[in-house]
Amino acid sequence: MLQAQGLDVGHEKMGRDGIASWCLAAGDDIRLPDWHEPVAIDPGERWLRIHQVRHPLDVIASWAFTVPDDVTAWALHQASSLVSGHKIRDAMNYWCEWNALAATRAALTIRVEDIRSRHPIVNARRHDKLSASEICAVDPTLFRRVQSMAKGYGYDI
Repeated sequence: MLQAQGLDVGHEKMGRDGIASWCLAAGDDIRLPDWHEPVAIDPGERWLRIHQVRHPLDVIASWAFTVPDDVTAWALHQASSLVSGHKIRDAMNYWCEWNALAATRAALTIRVEDIRSRHPIVNARRHDKLSASEICAVDPTLFRRVQSMAKGYGYDI
């Protein structure tokens, strides 16, 4: 999206105009995962942090079916949450914890679905879909948290 506007913003690597990386939501002084390019962030520089949120059913399915366990463990550890070992429950927890974490550091939150018509999704992974009832069946209490947070972002599930 930012590159389509002529900005040199790298995906998980630094560009001339900045970086797009979900990992940096955890803070400036974290140890990035091994697969992430090292990033030097000067605390004296001003950064515009934008929180990009996606529909929870899409993220939870994508995370549960495509993300390796070590990445899930890293993300949940950064959000001070525990890994349950159940892929869908961990994906639900990730969506809640990571969005809450990112929202505390962002100046602006943008829903991906609101910009899709102008900028096609580039980083879409193919995976099975999950329904709200399938996710609810895994953990009804956590599902209510997902549902409540989703409503705050304008999603109805």
